[in-house]
Amino acid sequence: MKKVLVLILVVFLAGFTVASANEKKEVKPIKISQIVDGVYLGKSGGITGVKVEVTIKKGRITKIEILKARGFPKYKKRALKEMPGRIIKAQSLRVDAVTGATKSSRSILKAVGNALLKQEKSKK
Repeated sequence: MKKVLVLILVVFLAGFTVASANEKKEVKPIKISQIVDGVYLGKSGGITGVKVEVTIKKGRITKIEILKARGFPKYKKRALKEMPGRIIKAQSLRVDAVTGATKSSRSILKAVGNALLKQEKSKK
């Protein structure tokens, strides 16, 4: 019985470690100042996926609007409210996630990054 419990614990911890490692993938750095003025759409997948609209003016992010959001309302509500402001204030995707809403925060960062990466790639 003891061996079974230890085995279950090891499997659980291994799964948790893999899930945490996948979640911590950072968004690629983007040179926002080099992005052409415009409005860009981006999305992220998964259970906490979002669709965003990002407005760039004079090389700065001026607005981030969440168009759609999936997930659990209890956890994502603060992320939806706080993350756009954090990104705009920092003018960067390297901002801290909202405590208690890490997955939703990372989904927002990923969606904004995807919107801006599309533009960055099309310039090359």
